[in-house]
Amino acid sequence: MADETLKLAMVGCGAPLWMYASVLKYMKCCKFVVAMDPQREAAEKFAGHTPGCKVYTEYEDVLRNKDVDAVVIASPSWYHEEQAVQAAAAGKHVLCEKPLAPSTEACDRMINACEKAGVRITVLHMKRFNKAFRKVRWLIEQGHLGKVFMMRSEWDEPSQFVIHHNRTRSDAMAMGGHFQDHGPHTVDLARWWLGEVEAVSGVIRMVNPKMPVEDLAVATLEHENGAISVHQTTVYTFRQWFERYQLFGSEGTLVVHGDRHTSSTLEAPKMTLHKGPVHHIGEAGVELEYSNQMDVTPYNAPVIDEEITANHQYLREFETFSECILQDKPFPVTVHDSRQTIAVVEALYYSAFHDKKVRLPIQHKIDLAEIFSQLGQEKLRFKM
Repeated sequence: MADETLKLAMVGCGAPLWMYASVLKYMKCCKFVVAMDPQREAAEKFAGHTPGCKVYTEYEDVLRNKDVDAVVIASPSWYHEEQAVQAAAAGKHVLCEKPLAPSTEACDRMINACEKAGVRITVLHMKRFNKAFRKVRWLIEQGHLGKVFMMRSEWDEPSQFVIHHNRTRSDAMAMGGHFQDHGPHTVDLARWWLGEVEAVSGVIRMVNPKMPVEDLAVATLEHENGAISVHQTTVYTFRQWFERYQLFGSEGTLVVHGDRHTSSTLEAPKMTLHKGPVHHIGEAGVELEYSNQMDVTPYNAPVIDEEITANHQYLREFETFSECILQDKPFPVTVHDSRQTIAVVEALYYSAFHDKKVRLPIQHKIDLAEIFSQLGQEKLRFKM
């Protein structure tokens, strides 16, 4: 492209404001020229962080704007397919928030539409651009954990009494609840760190009696290399936000612990690497001392502007997406990565509903609409 700046349109400006606003002024090879949301006030708030940004309330106006090179789709998940297909027809590249779509069939239609139109599409998997999670990948690749055989993920959000705080997590139209919304984060990390998934089993529950979709999920993933990852997520908790990953290897154990949403803070979660043999102390042999416990947290640089420029996950995503478009390079995180993650989410729902392990790739159609139309049955609803 002759122009060295990729011009973006933000589609859906509710949640993105608190996630993206702090990085807009640091963008080098891209800029937002349009903010679109059915609620004009939300679009205006986003546009207020970018001088000259136009405000629309209709998606068709975005597609007609010839200055827009690409759309960033951050609307509720059930709009993603239609908006991506329309963007492709209009010749716009697509950067889509996760989940890519509620089902793999919808993902495939989005991918095919973009390929047919000759435009690029990928997904905002911001955790792959987070310096802490990149360091986890580096520690694994450098052999500091030996052979990783298990990962445990815990993701708890205290929002059980705010049913409609985010419709993506509490609307039956999404054909998925909290695991569809936050599960793609942990599943994508597990695939990135441990490799592809070959089998899925799990359970889901609706703890809050007013919730039309699940607010509790536990999934066990079997990876192709023999490793296992266990994913637990719920919104029904009374403590502060809790996000933790534990990786168990033949040579070490890594704990990544965050007391804040890693989407909303520049500070990395606390990272501790446990290495070496365990020594027993005292005659009873009940006290344990780890011979080598190392703090491997990637702390912030002293100058905040330098830290944001170098490491802010959303800035790095937007810049990388734009550079790949402008320079015709492959994306480091592909749309097929996200499609595989959705296949895992689909498999969890099928497993939970039919009480059976599901092997990937799935050889038959999974009817999520049918599953979630029957989610009120007793076996899936927790009895308070």
